[in-house]
Amino acid sequence: MINNTLRLRSLSLNLLKTPYTLYILIKIKGDSIYYITLILLTIFTSLLSKHIDAKEQYLSQADNLPPKKQNISGIFKAKTPHTLNKNEYADFNIILGQATDTSITVNLLVNENSLIYCEYGLDQNNQFSHTEQLTATASQPIALLLSNLSKNTQYYYRIIQQIDGAEIHYGSIHSFYTQREKSQTFSFGVQEDSHPERAKTLYHSELYKLNIANIAFNKPDLFFMLGDDFSIESLIADNSISQEKVNHVYASQRDYLQGAMHSTALYLINGNHEQAARYIYEGNFDYNEHYSNLAYSPIYAANARSQYYALPSPSEFYSGDHTQLESIGLLKDYYAWEWGDALFVTLDPYWHSAVAVDSGIPPLYEKSHDIWEISMGDEQYHWLNNTLKNSTAKYKFVFAHHINGRGAASILHNAEWGGYDKNAKHFKFNEYRPNWELPIHQLMVQKNVTIFFHGHDHVFSKEVVDDVIYQSLPSPADNSEDS
Repeated sequence: MINNTLRLRSLSLNLLKTPYTLYILIKIKGDSIYYITLILLTIFTSLLSKHIDAKEQYLSQADNLPPKKQNISGIFKAKTPHTLNKNEYADFNIILGQATDTSITVNLLVNENSLIYCEYGLDQNNQFSHTEQLTATASQPIALLLSNLSKNTQYYYRIIQQIDGAEIHYGSIHSFYTQREKSQTFSFGVQEDSHPERAKTLYHSELYKLNIANIAFNKPDLFFMLGDDFSIESLIADNSISQEKVNHVYASQRDYLQGAMHSTALYLINGNHEQAARYIYEGNFDYNEHYSNLAYSPIYAANARSQYYALPSPSEFYSGDHTQLESIGLLKDYYAWEWGDALFVTLDPYWHSAVAVDSGIPPLYEKSHDIWEISMGDEQYHWLNNTLKNSTAKYKFVFAHHINGRGAASILHNAEWGGYDKNAKHFKFNEYRPNWELPIHQLMVQKNVTIFFHGHDHVFSKEVVDDVIYQSLPSPADNSEDS
């Protein structure tokens, strides 16, 4: 309990030990937080089919209203007469991101070279504003910025595409919200460790689709993925890594996420299997000529991440990492902002640790035996301290892939998180972090962090330490009993 405002509502079905895995949906309503765990029943095909049908019916009613030709304010001029019909109603691979109080970015993919623009407004049947017309290349992400929006407002939008100067396609009508005002009701979702590379062991695509369908049904304003969603380790292991192949890894997730993120702003957090890490970028590993392309892997990962997803960079609305690296530019790895009564903070130790934060890439590296060598870095720590200190938000949520290994309460004493050596016998924080005010956990306690969300462990587990909730999440596509 946090000031009697946090309530956990669990809904569970255990027919024949039916496995369940879903994301966590947090609903902030005035002075209350409802902490809802959605449970999926996947064992019976008939129930599965009904569930999907219900979602499709809902989405068709809510988001797929047929366009009204008389209200189209389009800027395309077809070379030949064109009659709109329902069969031309097109869907685009859309992922929203970088939501602010007055703007949002629509990142999309098209299947054919074409001209596109976005039409948007306050009425789902009348889109009065539109973005500039852009040239889109097939299978290449392109970003459309919707700006000069009103605060705390729901907008409707659709993509309009023209192919070969004649054929016009109208996208489905979707919606989103700009930044909520304080005390305004809204919800956000969280998931971790989807691991699509682990087919049939940790990843079941049909279950993942159901998870995405539930997100679409609930339409949270914001959604967080806590890492291990874009593993590139198999490409490194067989020395076949390239920018094109890494792009494919990041593009493949969109095939699932597009089912919900057309109406929800997405935020990504790096995990250890993304291998977007400073120690690789700087060459802090034993060179092996067989892995000649290894040093490029974090560059490929960072570039694909920024290209295929609209991620926050430091601005008047978002605070974050100002670090710029050669061949990458801004890392966009950690950032923070406020939405309604909540402060949202994302962390990334991987780009700031001189050694592997977790296990490296077998057989080249092993995890450092000196836990004090692993660090989020001075700059990120001081940014975190100032961000928490300067926020007056009622609720403060922090997101990261993991603390520093498996678990939460059992390892909080370790190194920069708790200040003690690995055996918890000697407090050495002042010796190893002389420029830091407090260990990370103590800092979050002092600055009244509400929940620290983490992944990595692949289990649903809630631990409360010094009134800070450490919430671990299950994998969204894992139907095993222990998930």
